[in-house]
Amino acid sequence: MRRPDDGSRPAPHGSHRAPRETRSTPLGLTSGLVAVLATAVALLVASQWPTITATPVGADVPAGVLAGERATTSRSQVRSEAGAAGTTTTTTTAEARAGISFPAYRLAPRPAPLRRKPGTTVAGAPKRVVPGLVLERAPVEPVPVPGEAFSYQVGTFNVLGSQHTRGSSRYASGTTRAGYVADLVRSRGVDVIGLQEVQDDQLAVLRNRLGGYGNWPGQALGGNGQRLQLFWDAGQFEFVEAYSFDTTFDRQRRPIPVVKLRHLASGSESWHMVVHNSPRDQEADRDAATGTEIAQLNSLRASGLPVFVVGDMNEKEEWFCRVGSATGLQAANGGSTSGGCVPPPRPLRIDWIMGGGGEQASLSWSGYVRDTSAQVQRTSDHDFLYATATVTPLVAPAS
Repeated sequence: MRRPDDGSRPAPHGSHRAPRETRSTPLGLTSGLVAVLATAVALLVASQWPTITATPVGADVPAGVLAGERATTSRSQVRSEAGAAGTTTTTTTAEARAGISFPAYRLAPRPAPLRRKPGTTVAGAPKRVVPGLVLERAPVEPVPVPGEAFSYQVGTFNVLGSQHTRGSSRYASGTTRAGYVADLVRSRGVDVIGLQEVQDDQLAVLRNRLGGYGNWPGQALGGNGQRLQLFWDAGQFEFVEAYSFDTTFDRQRRPIPVVKLRHLASGSESWHMVVHNSPRDQEADRDAATGTEIAQLNSLRASGLPVFVVGDMNEKEEWFCRVGSATGLQAANGGSTSGGCVPPPRPLRIDWIMGGGGEQASLSWSGYVRDTSAQVQRTSDHDFLYATATVTPLVAPAS
């Protein structure tokens, strides 16, 4: 029997023919696979875009139509009626070969271009305006510079109340001594002074003998309030405002006066307080009063104005150290409370003059005087203290 020639038979003797490659080309299977794949693609397209708007070849494509929705020049369209008027089946050449057609679709007119109404978005929502970022240079606050400095004398004196010298062989009457006080103020050139232990009869003499001086509180704070008085040279200063707060003195409540003055030549303002704290063994009342005074002084310092406090504190180092450390005020007779308390040079007295500058003006002390002259000694059992305060206003620089 003769075997079919499958390429495995040996070549004739002397022949060098290479073995024939075995190939198989199942054309029917290949066409079937192409058809299945084309059908799957068509179904996938139909599921993703079930409705397709037909656009005739060569027609304008409305703005916003995605690229690829329009038939390209390489695709030919075959249209056939599908029953209902206006429906068309569109098939490409390749799809026709594969026996595939798209589902029927309805021809739709070209949509009108969308127009946005002023002030709205496409969805009709209110238009949101986003402001632009504007970069501006931050304002630069001018650094204050020292203005023209001015100086004046600040003093304190316990005048020794009238009731303490009635029938005394050492001192004259209270009214006579009040005249001495007025003479001391004028002769020493003191411009602002705080007085303690002023009685009714003495106040009348002082106001009469110190013509040209302003005064507060006078009788405005009642009997106990009249014992502490502030006087100022009305030719240099004018009254701005005043208030008082209470402390305990010798087991009774008494108001402490505080006055704001304005320097006429410069317009610079300052606060002035006059104090008298409890004497002798009344340490608790002194301590409480000092705490209240510190709080008031710090409140005044927050204004940025120079602040002064004068008076009979009935304490030496203790009052200086406590008040200086808590407020930053400086004593007219020196000393320091920065980094520890260093009292002023001795001898120390229980009467004090302290002050400090602020953001609106600086303050420095000079010319401290502790007057123990015969004129002072016949007037009171306290020294007459005064010093020169130099105030330098801080002003905006000239443009």
